[in-house]
Amino acid sequence: MDVHLAQVVDAPELQVNVDREMAAGLGLTQRDVASDLLVSLSSSGQTAPNYWLDPAKGVQYIVAVQTPQYRLDSMEALAATPLATQGHDAQVLSNVATVTRGHAAVNVTHFNVASTLDVQANVEGVDLGAVADAVDREIARVRPTLPRGTTIRMKGQVQSMRDSFLGLG
Repeated sequence: MDVHLAQVVDAPELQVNVDREMAAGLGLTQRDVASDLLVSLSSSGQTAPNYWLDPAKGVQYIVAVQTPQYRLDSMEALAATPLATQGHDAQVLSNVATVTRGHAAVNVTHFNVASTLDVQANVEGVDLGAVADAVDREIARVRPTLPRGTTIRMKGQVQSMRDSFLGLG
């Protein structure tokens, strides 16, 4: 049996924590800092597209601004990301924010608004009913040890099979 989590729950990430008072003193909001960082890392092509018209060919080209990846080879390089300030001297990210390493889920799935962890299983050589019964026994065994508010639901083909059998009954 092949059992795995559908989500990657422990991926490395960089967390940028903006000192809102320091940023406000420079005329910046947390949103300004986040936008400048987004443009630096992902380009301005999606957030604020600019076009250049080639007069000779009459063709428009998108002009995107982005920090080259080879220049972002450390957390210190990221902290040196320039920020657009109005009426103040040029500032860099490290003047208004701290950058730390952390871990987070890559994607978060939901069912009826609640966050979920999806355990997927592929089986071979065994019928679905026998596998469902074995999983039900395992769920019954661990249910008393789960934190309050935790629920376990079996979905997918098992749910369809059980609904069909209930309808036939």
